[in-house]
Amino acid sequence: MVRTDWREQITRAVDSRRSEIIDFARELIRTPSENPPGNEAEVAKTIVEKLNRLGITDTEVLEKNAGRSNVLARLHGFRKKPVLILNAHIDTKPIGDRDAWSVDPFSGTIRNGEMYGRGAVDMKSAAAAMIMAASVIKESGLSPRGSILLAMTADEEAGGPLGVGWLVAEKGIKADAAIVGEPSGVNESFEYLDVSTRGVYAFDLIVKGTQMHSSLSDIKRGVNASLKLAKILSNMSTELKLEHEPDPFYPQGVTINPGVFIRGGVWYGVLPGLCVAGNDIRTLPRMSKDKVGKDIDRWLDRLRAEDPELDVSAQLKLWVEGAEIDQQEPIVRSCARAYQEIFEHEPKIGGFPGAVDARFMINQGHFPAVPAFGPGLLHLAHGPDERVPVEDIIKATKIYAIAALDYLGIG
Repeated sequence: MVRTDWREQITRAVDSRRSEIIDFARELIRTPSENPPGNEAEVAKTIVEKLNRLGITDTEVLEKNAGRSNVLARLHGFRKKPVLILNAHIDTKPIGDRDAWSVDPFSGTIRNGEMYGRGAVDMKSAAAAMIMAASVIKESGLSPRGSILLAMTADEEAGGPLGVGWLVAEKGIKADAAIVGEPSGVNESFEYLDVSTRGVYAFDLIVKGTQMHSSLSDIKRGVNASLKLAKILSNMSTELKLEHEPDPFYPQGVTINPGVFIRGGVWYGVLPGLCVAGNDIRTLPRMSKDKVGKDIDRWLDRLRAEDPELDVSAQLKLWVEGAEIDQQEPIVRSCARAYQEIFEHEPKIGGFPGAVDARFMINQGHFPAVPAFGPGLLHLAHGPDERVPVEDIIKATKIYAIAALDYLGIG
């Protein structure tokens, strides 16, 4: 493939700053921002200090709640518009069981060419790559015809109401397009260029039984709420059917996870009279909250009819709508060209299995946002020994810089 001069210039510039890019990614990992509780303020401070050293000084830190920081930084080009957002969230899931990690989860350890640590995949490597991509563009002498808005945001891991959701709904953040750097790899890094994102229907099942002395449960008839719940969860995995149209990006359809947590009962010696299970359903982009709820009610009605002793109710805890954009959007085509420049073959167009902040930009902001286009394997996120290939952070930096200039144009 013959590269145009400016693309070659960008790739060489990124290569020349390889150590700086890697060190910055490690610095972000070494600054904890677990959510809950959140506390993105420290990592936001690290980012602002880095932006200042890079000469990107048009920055602001916005907080809906104290300590829940969002960093916005603007790199103006030849004109102010169009505006392209490069977005990464700076909160992470908690580390979980520290003993399950083979390294310090906040070390940024590099082993066998991979960087380890909470947030390495999801998604501090993408944050570092986006910020450094903007710096490479700034130092290149190439003047974009529009502006880049770096949005390093809070609270994605808890649904985004203090981050992108708030910025779009209450602060009026707008753009002509956006790239969200969520890890888009299932089997290999950067495997997909995702143009859609699934939603979430999270609900509790509450089962009531008979709280009584357990020594008499075989003499005085009682209802064991835990046993009833166990049967419901087993049934859910095979019998709960949610109606939906087929989606080519999600051949697996809806993903149902019964019993992501279970709590109930009192202690030994007491027949459990109350048991609650949380359940996680990943919905397709065009599914509605009301329709999912009706399908669940219909399923529970059938179980009640089969078991007159069953006292069960469902309570919706979280609804996150899915979102999608046309794969012919200019920003998608720019991302595809940048990918082909680095990997020398066309990307696979896909749909992100989870739910991401792009939905706020698409559904409430009404501008196209690529839901997921970033380094790393999604299944390594949230677990122990989260890691990302170092080389993929470098590739991500090249891709974001090339995609941004391709989309905005050069003045």
